[in-house]
Formats: sequence, structure tokens, C-alpha cells
Amino acid sequence: MWYLSQLSPAAYNVTFYDRLHGALQVDILERALNAIVGRHEVLRTLILSPGGKPVAVRLDKWKVTIKRFDLRNTRPEDREAEAHRLLVEESSRPFNLARDLLLRAVVIQLADEDFIFLHDVPHLAFDGSSIPILLKEISSLYNAALRGSPPQLPVLSLQYSDFALWQHRFLQGERLEALMRYWSVQLKNCPRVKLPGQYVRPEVHSMRGARRYFVLPPDLLRRATEFFRSAETTPYRGLCACFFVFLHAYTGQTDLCAGSPFAPRCAGIENLIGFFVNTVVLRVDLSGQLSFHDVLKHLDTVVREAIQHSDLTFNKLVEAANPARDPSSHALFQVNFRAPKKPYPSLELVGIRAERTKYVDNKTSKFDLALEIETSLGDNCYFEYYTDLFSHFAVEQMVTDFIGLVRALITEPGVPLANLKMVRTIRRRLRAIGQDGSTR
Repeated sequence: MWYLSQLSPAAYNVTFYDRLHGALQVDILERALNAIVGRHEVLRTLILSPGGKPVAVRLDKWKVTIKRFDLRNTRPEDREAEAHRLLVEESSRPFNLARDLLLRAVVIQLADEDFIFLHDVPHLAFDGSSIPILLKEISSLYNAALRGSPPQLPVLSLQYSDFALWQHRFLQGERLEALMRYWSVQLKNCPRVKLPGQYVRPEVHSMRGARRYFVLPPDLLRRATEFFRSAETTPYRGLCACFFVFLHAYTGQTDLCAGSPFAPRCAGIENLIGFFVNTVVLRVDLSGQLSFHDVLKHLDTVVREAIQHSDLTFNKLVEAANPARDPSSHALFQVNFRAPKKPYPSLELVGIRAERTKYVDNKTSKFDLALEIETSLGDNCYFEYYTDLFSHFAVEQMVTDFIGLVRALITEPGVPLANLKMVRTIRRRLRAIGQDGSTR
């Protein structure tokens, strides 16, 4: 993550915001953030690079200062647009990992009791599992300060450095050799997913991107969840299988690879903020006359084995696969799939009505295409896409096609993919416009 942050710093910002209604005490919120940085050493760890090699240095003195914007004197009809502009601007600012605290915050005040609270952490120190921890601790510390009582937070017996040390010691000897051996075989001659783009691929991946949010229709989500349960699989695996069929329909390829994050199997880190996930590569074979039932069974095996071998860090994964390097795209895989089990929670502050925490689109994309599906509510799904390759209109069509494919696959799970009407419709349309699965 340190290395990738040098290539495109803002692309690896993990930036969320909360819309807060009420008499927010910004000074108390600031004190809460300072206490959180004190609790979690990873947020006050600088990464220096003497001789080009990263070295972690912990700060023993720090200060989080919330950056404040007051839009109350802005014309009411312009406030939302200005607030959105500030959100994108602030979330796009890179972190200097050798100088900056790894937590920064912004409060935008639109009216006397209407605020936007932005919190931003580099991915190097934060992942999806950290979001509920951060929100819970902010709420506990803020509320305790208002009430004049001590916060009810668990004592942290470990820090991220303890996890890093465990991981380093764990990935040694026979265990490391076995993992390296498994992935070198699994990813031998790993193919590139050649999604049809509307533009010429740049020689160097710029990571310019955008997000297209969409909602899975409630009736479809309910039917899909019931279908996956009856098929004895999970929503993650079921929707991941749908995504692979989507990739097959768009590319015509039967050997497909996609990245997906998995949490480490390590006890004691449940209350820690940090970067814990390992991204693994799911390699799926869709050759032959497979039906969706067959795909589900195959993917279940692929995911189960990937989880069993998910302890290998991504840099070691790349080392094991040793792919041909190409600066125009990501190593090992060009598409990514994620399906969080729960929606992001809301802050619970005394005297404040908080809307659900939302991610800020800072106009970057780490891959050609990524899909995130919120599996419990289906109302915060999105495609993140590389705007140097795909047009807005093409991704609009992708949303329509993906929803249509999910509906078709759970309706006719026994039909061979080659005979499925929705797959044939997508293939026919791409052939007609000269985009039959090869980037230009």
C-alpha cells in the first residue's frame, strides 16, 4: 500500500462523510478524534523512506485539527453544490505519509443545525472493517464528553504493530512456501480480463475514475437472497458468480480472474483500526456447457480454497504469480468484486440525527472496473470505473445488464449460459457495435 500510494496517492484515500442534523459541538468532536488517534497507534505512524525503503515511526505527540467551512452566508440554492465541491476537493488531497497524521477531518456547516462531517484515512491504515470501529468510538467519546462521564470503550491490548509482527512471523518457513506454491500454480498464465472499452487505453494507468451508484430492486434482492439460500450458498458467493457471468458475457472469455478482499484469520484484532484485508485472486473457469447452478458450485470451491490460502499478503501474491508487468493496468487482475455483509452504520451522537455514513467519490479508480454490492439492503451498490477506458453511457448500460443478468440467472439457473437469452443479447449487442471483448 505504501508503494501504490507513491504512484497515485489520492486513489487510496478511504473517505466517508456523515450528514448531521442538530447542534453539533465541533470542539468536542475534535477532542474525540484526538483521543482515537491516541488509542490507535497506526493513525499516528509516519512512513519514512531512507534509501527508498519504508520505515514506520510512531508519533508520541499529535494534534487533529478539524478543518471548518461555513456556508451559511452562501446563497441557499448554492450550498449543496458548494458542499459537494468541497467534499470532492478535500477527499482528493493526498496524504504525505512521511509527515501527516493518518486521520484528518472536515466539517462543512450549511445551516445552524445542518453539518457534513468528512473523515479521511489512507488505505494503508484503514479498511472496511475499521469503519464501524471509528464511528462507534467517535460516538462513545463525543457522548461521554457531553455527559461528563468516562467513555465505554474496550481497552486495546494489541496495536496494529502487534498484528504486523504476528503476520511477519506467521508467514515464514513451510507455511509461506505452501502458500507461495499454491498461488503460483493457481495463477499460472493468469489471463487479463479484456473488457470492451470506448476509449484507447493509455500506456500508463492514470487511476482517473468515477462511481455509478445504483439500487438492486427490493423484489430482486429478496428473490436472489432466497435463491442463494436454497442453493446453499451465501449472497456474496451468489452475486460474485453473477459478476463472473457478467464478465463472460462482456468479454467472451471463459478463463476469468477477479480480485476480492478477505479478512485475516487472526484473533484479537476485532477492536483495532488498521489495514488488515488481503486481496486474493478468484480464478473461474466458465468453459463447457455450464449452467448457473454449475457456476455456483464451481465458485463455491474457488472461494473456499481462496479463503484457506488468503493469509498471503498481496505483495507476496504478486511475487508468487510473477506476472508480466504492464503499466497500463493492475497486476494480476483488472476487475474487483466486493460485497459487504452489513451496510455502513451511522454515528449515534446525543442531540444529533445522523444519516447513514456514505463514501465520497473522489474521482479515482484503482482498477478498470470494480463492483460493490450491499447485500443486506441493496441500496448502496456501485460500479467504480476507469474513465480513461469507459464512458458514462457504457457504465449505465452495465448497470442495466448486471441487474438483468441477476434476474435471468436466478429465474433460469439450469439453462446453459450460452443459451441464456440475456447473455446472448449482450454478446449480440457488443458484436454489432464492434466491441466484442477486446480493448482498443
